[in-house]
Amino acid sequence: SANNCGNGVCEAIVSGGCLCKTAVSESRVFSRMPKSPREVLSYLKVGAYDPSAFDAGKYVKYEENGIKAYFTSPGSFNTETIFEVNEKFGGIRRFKNSMEFVRVQGAPEYSFRNAPSFMSILNTEADVRDAE
Repeated sequence: SANNCGNGVCEAIVSGGCLCKTAVSESRVFSRMPKSPREVLSYLKVGAYDPSAFDAGKYVKYEENGIKAYFTSPGSFNTETIFEVNEKFGGIRRFKNSMEFVRVQGAPEYSFRNAPSFMSILNTEADVRDAE
């Protein structure tokens, strides 16, 4: 019988659905300081943790155009760079300088960007309960 999973590149599973091999690629979005907070909000979609959550010295802060940039290497825009902007209603938004794509191997027409993650890096009571 014909395999309709990913045009035949994925495995059809008995319970329904498909099991596909995937590849994740990550690329830098900005190679320079963005011109405005609006530019950051328009192009970046992957959230970032507060740089203060990392070991001291991991990030170096730089500020320009109403944007805070946190570099792992001073002045080097890479996928680990974090941009921080203030929203007009007072909130703070942080983004990784990256765009991520998940593609089905052998069928590049099947892809999506910026795969979500719902796992907290914080060790909470709920995490311990859910792990048991």
